[in-house]
Amino acid sequence: MRVHLLVPAVALLAVSSGFPMSGESAGVVTYTCTTTSTGQTQEIRVNVELTVPPTAKVDEQMTIGWRGSYVGGGELIAPVPRLKLYVYAGISKIDRLTSATGVATLPAIAAGVPLPLPESVVELKTTPKQPGSGSVHPASFNFGTSPSARAIECEVKDRGTGSDYPLTVEGTAPVDAETERPDDARTDEPVDEVKTPVGGADTGGGGEAGPDGRIVVLAGLVVLAGVGMGVRVGSRR
Repeated sequence: MRVHLLVPAVALLAVSSGFPMSGESAGVVTYTCTTTSTGQTQEIRVNVELTVPPTAKVDEQMTIGWRGSYVGGGELIAPVPRLKLYVYAGISKIDRLTSATGVATLPAIAAGVPLPLPESVVELKTTPKQPGSGSVHPASFNFGTSPSARAIECEVKDRGTGSDYPLTVEGTAPVDAETERPDDARTDEPVDEVKTPVGGADTGGGGEAGPDGRIVVLAGLVVLAGVGMGVRVGSRR
């Protein structure tokens, strides 16, 4: 009796979590695709299935599998020949981890022919830098001859349901090392600084002499004044 009750409970938990169960196909994603040379747009629906590892580790490269297929017969037309597919997956709720990227080489087709999606799994790569738990979801993809030379850009319009996959990154967050001076380089005695006023070096302005320095300067002026008076008295005689 307990076994019969346990199976429905597990199934209900998986459905209520919002994440696909292992082996379950992802939901259908709606994309808005734009041909960059003409600005013409087309809306397509793609069934995207992501293969996400159950866990990943900090500072270790991880791989997310991507497989897509057109839904409803809506296919894109190649504006130019010899295109590649550049695919992205979005990652949420994990610090310093926002996406994974991958590329697939398509069959050599001529312009004006429907663009096929790869039958094999496209590997998307990324490297986590912080531990945490989040989710992976389908993101944009582009057709082009290079990542910057895009012939068609496809942005997500509606991810639908069932397209988020859980991801856990294990490990310890890296700690920034603090650089400290060696003990023998430290001193407990304050170091006096002589500050030069603005223009001091050019205008002859002095630094901050401090109270003791000012007394010495004053005494010197008194001595010079006395010498001057003596010279004047001697000259009168």
